[in-house]
Amino acid sequence: MTARVFISYSFEDEALYSALSALMDRSDIAQHNISKLLSLGKPLAEQLRTQIDDCDVCVFLATRRSIKSLWCLAELGAFWGAGKRVIIYLADSTLKQSDLPPQLASGRVRFVRASS
Repeated sequence: MTARVFISYSFEDEALYSALSALMDRSDIAQHNISKLLSLGKPLAEQLRTQIDDCDVCVFLATRRSIKSLWCLAELGAFWGAGKRVIIYLADSTLKQSDLPPQLASGRVRFVRASS
């Protein structure tokens, strides 16, 4: 069974997200895009919890914008708290691991740097 992936990203990084999503599509990696799965009238937090339950791993598209996004940090915290694997995709070449929240140094987190 293929792992189901949740991508956490800032909406300001839509172009980077689209490129990563297309790469994952070409690799046949199943991904959940919460913005396409949201239903009007249902609490957002409840819908996010459902997505976290349905996914095996979270890929955090780490940029200067996403590390300042309270929503992205909430998504990361929810995956981390659920004991799910988190992959930090360092998409911004100026970003260092030390720029990220300290709780992401846990053993369940893997860092991947985008190639330049």
